[in-house]
Amino acid sequence: MAASSSSSASGLSKEEQAVKDRARELRQSKKRVSKAEREALEAEEVATSIAGLDELDRTIALAVQRIANEVDPELKARLWYGMPAFTKNGKVIMHLLPAGKFHTRYATLGFEDSARLDEAEAWPVAYAITGLGEETESLIRRTITNAVQSTVQNRPQGD
Repeated sequence: MAASSSSSASGLSKEEQAVKDRARELRQSKKRVSKAEREALEAEEVATSIAGLDELDRTIALAVQRIANEVDPELKARLWYGMPAFTKNGKVIMHLLPAGKFHTRYATLGFEDSARLDEAEAWPVAYAITGLGEETESLIRRTITNAVQSTVQNRPQGD
């Protein structure tokens, strides 16, 4: 079995723990609180999650969060399957899979279908990140910009 499927101290595989985290997130989202309170709670959960990452994953997560906020201050941070993610108009646009969580050699910045990064017949929807040089930050910024712009441009009428 792959390293990502190994059991944790709780006896759950990483995938099972992610599903459990998602169930908790869904239960939390059903609590009756104002939109502003929910967004503040979600931002706090993301900050706590990022603070618990190892140094490189934390550096990458904070950079992605900073870039996302610079590109579009309306992007909202929240946890998605226990990992940092960003939403636009209530839909997850992108998420970060920290290397340490799944014991991989790189963090993964993934973009969801709602980002609509379509280019011809094939395009990348995820990037492996091992560091944060100038080129990598520029790539992240361009991709987030494209994701946000395409999400707004391709939004169904009436939203």
